[in-house]
Amino acid sequence: MSRAFSHFRILFLLFFLGGCSVLPHTLDITAVEKRDAISLFKTMISQQRECGCCVDAAVNVKFKSLFYAGTINGYLQAMRPSSLKFVGVNLLGQPLVVLVSDGEIFRYLSIPESKGYKGSVSGETFAKYAPDGFQPEQTFYWLVGRLSPGIIQIRNVSRDEEGLGYWFKMNYKQSDMMSLVLFDPQGLVIRRHLIVDDHDEIIMNIFYDDYTAEPCPLPGRITVKSLLHNSSIELEFMDWLEDISFSRDEFELRLPPGFSRVLVP
Repeated sequence: MSRAFSHFRILFLLFFLGGCSVLPHTLDITAVEKRDAISLFKTMISQQRECGCCVDAAVNVKFKSLFYAGTINGYLQAMRPSSLKFVGVNLLGQPLVVLVSDGEIFRYLSIPESKGYKGSVSGETFAKYAPDGFQPEQTFYWLVGRLSPGIIQIRNVSRDEEGLGYWFKMNYKQSDMMSLVLFDPQGLVIRRHLIVDDHDEIIMNIFYDDYTAEPCPLPGRITVKSLLHNSSIELEFMDWLEDISFSRDEFELRLPPGFSRVLVP
C-alpha cells in the first residue's frame, strides 16, 4: 500500500477508533429516582431534536499509541444524519488531506501524493479499520454527542459510582446493538457513550467534555480510547458554528486535475 494511503489509515482511525475496556461501576437506584432520571433524559432527547442540522468547527486532533503520535489541525463540517468533511491543513494553513463521507461512500484526498481514494463503507477497507459498533449512517450524532432519531428502549438505569450522572443501558427498537450512555442530569448532556457486545465487552468508548452553552450544547472535546496498542484520540473543537445549513454539494469531493484515482475494496 502506498505511503499516501498509510496517511489515510491514521486519519481514518482518528474518527473510527474502537476497542474494549472495563464496564463502569454503578449503584442501584430507587424506583422514584429512576423515574425522575428518565424524565430528565427524555427532556434532553426532546431538546436535541430541536437543534440544527449542521455544524462547522476548527479542530485540533491529537492521536497517540505505542507506535505513533501526532497532531493534525483542520476544519470539520458535518450534516445529519451521516455527512462528514474533514480538511487537514499544514502549518501554513494549506490543505494537506481531505476526508469526506456520506454514510455510504468515503473519499480521501492526499494532496502531497496527488491521489484520491474512494471506497464503500460496507467494503473491506472500511470494515478493516472501523470498530463493530460504529454506524456510519449516524456519523453526525456521534460527533456532536447526541442520540440519533428512533425509538429507544431503556433496559436499565443506574447511578454512576463516582457521582458523574446516570448510566442508561439502552438500544434502539430497530437494532440489537446495546449502548451504555452516561447522562448528566445537570447539564442535560451525554458525558460518555459505550457500545457493548453480547458479552458486555466494550467495542466503542467515547468521552464528551467541555460542552458549549445551551440551548444546543456541543462538545468542546471528544476523546476516544482503546486498549488496542494503548491508543487514544482527542478532538478539540474551537469556534463551533451551528446556526448554519449545508447542501449535499458541500460534501462532494471532486478530483483535482492531475490527480490519479484509486478505488479501494
